[in-house]
Amino acid sequence: KIPDKRYHEGKNALLYRQAYKCLEAFFRNEISNIKSDGEYEVLFTEKKLEHSFTINYNNDLLDIIVKGKADRIDKTSNGIRIIDYKSGFAQKRDVSLNNFSAFNRQSFSLQLMTYAYLYHSSFGNNNITSALISLKNPKSNIIRLSYKKTELLNSEIFIEFEDYLKTIINS
Repeated sequence: KIPDKRYHEGKNALLYRQAYKCLEAFFRNEISNIKSDGEYEVLFTEKKLEHSFTINYNNDLLDIIVKGKADRIDKTSNGIRIIDYKSGFAQKRDVSLNNFSAFNRQSFSLQLMTYAYLYHSSFGNNNITSALISLKNPKSNIIRLSYKKTELLNSEIFIEFEDYLKTIINS
């Protein structure tokens, strides 16, 4: 609580109520998810991830470093779940890919795929889902990244993603 009661009036009251509603919906969703999917263990919060690879660029070898910071990484009964929180509005169509060229229209997808790729590169797990939680769209609950209609990401997808990154850098 805020001791001087600034949140009782005006703009502060609106912001306070909106934040309260968003957090209330978030916790309601978390409880519902645990009831339906089982318990999970939070492995990391604000986890810095990094991976490097080498490409041939104009007949020179370049070391490329890809970095990211995942908001939350959980261990679930289905594998690893990477969560990115969004304070804005997001929905399923923002993270549904048929090919990597859609990244230019779906920046959330690029971010989620990158986090999953970086986690896989560091820890080698194949059962990875990468998702976002939109605090302004609480009805959506957890919005999972899907690639070619699958939400479970694996080595084959990450090899394809790294090849895509190399192609972009070389173009």
